Amino acid sequence: MNPLAELTIEDHDGFQLARIDGEIDLSNASQLLDRLLAAISNQSHSVILDLSATGYLDSAGLRLVFEARRALGARRQRLRVVAPPNTFVADVLHATRLGDSIPIDPSLSDSLDAVASSATQG
Repeated sequence: MNPLAELTIEDHDGFQLARIDGEIDLSNASQLLDRLLAAISNQSHSVILDLSATGYLDSAGLRLVFEARRALGARRQRLRVVAPPNTFVADVLHATRLGDSIPIDPSLSDSLDAVASSATQG
């Protein structure tokens, strides 16, 4: 994989936090998606994809997010995305109306609160 981006996954109680640090483009999006989906436990009810440290994503990066949602949805797992306001990534996600189908949170703490709330509601 092109070293433009680094994927890290943290296990938490009932959910997993995936962080992508760097850039997502055609050269690495497919490999990042494969690694992400392979690392997600079937025991997790939710996955937070933190793009706070992602400086760039193109259409292949958007496809990564949509494909992750589709694959996780098939496993009855929820996906939330973190994209801080006034960043290139947030602008792209909002311009493409990704938020119409996937929750986009402005901060990791907002995502954590939403995941905690959904876990208590069942």
